[in-house]
Amino acid sequence: MMRSKRGSERKAQLFCIVGAIGSGKSTVSEILSERYLVQDADRMAGEVVSEKHEALRARYGDDLFDGDVLRKDKFSDKLFQSAEERAFVADLVNGEVLSRIERAANQWMEKQGKQPLGESSSFGRRMNPEGGGQKQVCFAEITAPSADVFRFFDGILVVSVKKETALRRTDSRSSAWSREKRANLYDIQRETIERAIREAGYEKDGKPVYRVDNNGSVEELRTQVEALF
Repeated sequence: MMRSKRGSERKAQLFCIVGAIGSGKSTVSEILSERYLVQDADRMAGEVVSEKHEALRARYGDDLFDGDVLRKDKFSDKLFQSAEERAFVADLVNGEVLSRIERAANQWMEKQGKQPLGESSSFGRRMNPEGGGQKQVCFAEITAPSADVFRFFDGILVVSVKKETALRRTDSRSSAWSREKRANLYDIQRETIERAIREAGYEKDGKPVYRVDNNGSVEELRTQVEALF
């Protein structure tokens, strides 16, 4: 099993953004990207997967491929149906994805220089309880969380939404997936996130887990996010 290790030369606090399908992770990422570096771990995972075709063929044969092209629909179905397969792919790609996230954050910090967090934000107060000094934070949007992945990060931002709201929001952009399938995925993802937070030992280690409610408007969501960061 892959073990995530925090880099000894980390130059910024790294937070992951997580949430179930339709929760609004991308909207939160857009809001945060106005001030911070926000990385798309799902895109990075896709890049790493494209470099791992040999390992995927060794496990699945040619079933997931059209020639040299990985069939994303068949690959997604395979992961959806089996926790064992999700664990296999996580072990295959997570280490490289997390290394890329940290490397990009460090490079961004070197280019930007340290910038102070707003004193009004709860994160700013937590990192600078007596004022003065500067701390910076970078984010990565994560779609496949686990306890190992969470241990790599310094904090978690959970985007929450009611199931019916999530299903309504994804009706127009998830035509390939039935409502029933999306509802099942929503339940799996919510359970996975909360279990991973517990298993990662965030409460014991005193690491922050922030939560925003995205059942209202974008303006209301922005207010919550900006109050935190």
